[in-house]
Formats: sequence, structure tokens, C-alpha cells
Amino acid sequence: MAGAAQAGMDADGRAGHRPGMTRALAAHLAAAAAALAFAWMVSRGPHLRTGLQFVAPLGVLLLVHAAALWAGRDLAPGWAGRVLGRAVGTSALMVAGLLGAHAVLPMPAHAGTAAEEAAALVFFVIVCGTMIAVVVGLAALVLWLLYKGAAAAVRAARGGGDDARDGATFALVLLVVAGASLEGFGGFVLDGAGRAAAARTVAAPPEAVWAAMGTATAPAVPRPAVLSPFPQPVAVPVDEGVDLGSRRHVRFTGREGTGLLRMRVTRRDAARAVLTVERDGSPLAGWIGLRAITYAVEPVAGGTRLSVALDYERRLAPAWAFGPIMRGAGWLAMDVLARDVAARS
Repeated sequence: MAGAAQAGMDADGRAGHRPGMTRALAAHLAAAAAALAFAWMVSRGPHLRTGLQFVAPLGVLLLVHAAALWAGRDLAPGWAGRVLGRAVGTSALMVAGLLGAHAVLPMPAHAGTAAEEAAALVFFVIVCGTMIAVVVGLAALVLWLLYKGAAAAVRAARGGGDDARDGATFALVLLVVAGASLEGFGGFVLDGAGRAAAARTVAAPPEAVWAAMGTATAPAVPRPAVLSPFPQPVAVPVDEGVDLGSRRHVRFTGREGTGLLRMRVTRRDAARAVLTVERDGSPLAGWIGLRAITYAVEPVAGGTRLSVALDYERRLAPAWAFGPIMRGAGWLAMDVLARDVAARS
């Protein structure tokens, strides 16, 4: 598998420049181990939510693969592109391996005993490692495609031939990775405010929809499998309805632990109820800052149009990766809430 990935990512495509399967596999394993070890060290410090955690491991992959080529005296023209290709292949193998571990190992329902807590920690590491591998792989793929495009443009301008300035190219790539790794430090923080909304048409009058929203439960409707790595709502220990001033506490449980999301209805009229987050002690707080959930009800022909919107703050960098991820996950979560209310109306 590693040999196939390497063969597909070699920049020049010539068989004479491909290492044997054993050397290729050793390079992939060494690069993956070094990148994950680096990410683990970062996660134990104050920068675990920054680009240093999620982007900088790509620099580690690049350096390890470049060192492997140098050690094998395989620095033929085009090696910078081959290093980028190998980084893409290593990232793909990391994602596949971590997802495989996630699927095979049993997940404890609750972390109570020492063994269950240890298992929960293992799964938390697997989930974080998968996220890192996905972001690193996307960044490596983009840089590799840019390299291929630039190389093609140079060949076209020169009428053929290879551009052998690999050292400068490699240094530029490392500089780009280093710059992207600084997101989340000091003043280099991009706007993390976001909003995700989903809507459903309910075959019931608005009064029935409001009554269903006033009796909150942990959603019983099927949830998308893609949401399984995230903490899940399991109970609503405090539910005072959706009148102005009412409280709602939702318990979330995940591999990171268990905690309460505390909300209060701060706006209520005939068309809208806004539940503002007063305190977030749930495991979600490390990834996303939940601000408010807004339910909007509109009478339509044949029933009611229900929309559920989440206002949040993204707490992970880089924005180019986690912005779309959180918008997509937010939309799926709000769709679960809308379907749950529709099913109970």
C-alpha cells in the first residue's frame, strides 16, 4: 500500500527514482511517527489549538522524507516535488491507519474504571491524530498540486526540461508551512465567529412545534456517523421549556469526558426563541465556543417551517481547514435537532 502511494506521488514518474518497497515503507513510518510525536509534544503545552499543532507536523514530514532521500543518495532533479508527494502519501496512510484503529477498537460507554479511562484517552488521541493527519494531508496536497502546476508552467516557458532549483523550492515550501503554523499565536488570529443553520418543514401547526420544543430530550432520531467522533448529548437534567428566562441544561458525553452545557432563553416571541449559552462545561468547549441556539417557527402551507441555528466561535486553527469542518458539523447537528423536534411534534 505504501509502495503504491509512493509510486503515484513521485514527481517525475521514472521507475529509476523509486525506492524499494521496504525503504519506502520505512520512510513513511518514520515520517508518520516523527510528525505524531511532534504533535503530541505540542498538545501538552499551551499551543494545542494553533497551527503549530495542526500544520507544523507537515514540516516534520517534509524534513524526514528529504532526509531519507539524502541518506539514500536519491536527490535527483525534481526531488522537492517527490518529497511533497511522499508527504501526501504518508498523510493518507496516517488517516487510514487511525480510522482503522477507531473502527476496530471498542469504545467504552463511560469512563469510570481505570481501564475505561485509559481506553477513553486512547480514543481521544486517535481522534485528535486523525484530525491532524487530515489537515496535514490537505495542506500537503495543495502544496504538491501548486508545485506540479508551477513545474508545468516552467517547462512550457522553457520549451521543455526540468527546473532543478529544488533547494530553493523546498525552502519556500518550508517557509509557507512555518507561516501557516503561526495561526493562533498573538495577533495572528482570524475571525472565528460562525453560524450554522438547518431547516425542516413539519406537518404540524406552530403550537404543536412549540410544545415539542418545550419538552427537550436527548435527540432520539438517527445521527450521522460523521458526528460520532464528537461529544454527544445524552440527557437534559434541567428543562424549563422555552418561555423567556427558562433554563435548559444538556449533558454531553465523549471520549474527553462528561459535562453540562447550560443555556437560558433570553429572547422569546411568537416566531423565535433564543437559548443563550451561560456556561459551557461540556467536552465540546475545547473545540468550539457555543454562543446561542435559535429556534424560528414560520407557518407555511401544510404545516410549519422550523429552522434551528447555532452561533459559535471556532477555537481551532487553521481557519481554512476548521472553518468548513465546523460549519458542516454544525449544520448536521442543527439538522438533528430540527428532525427531533419534527418527529415529536
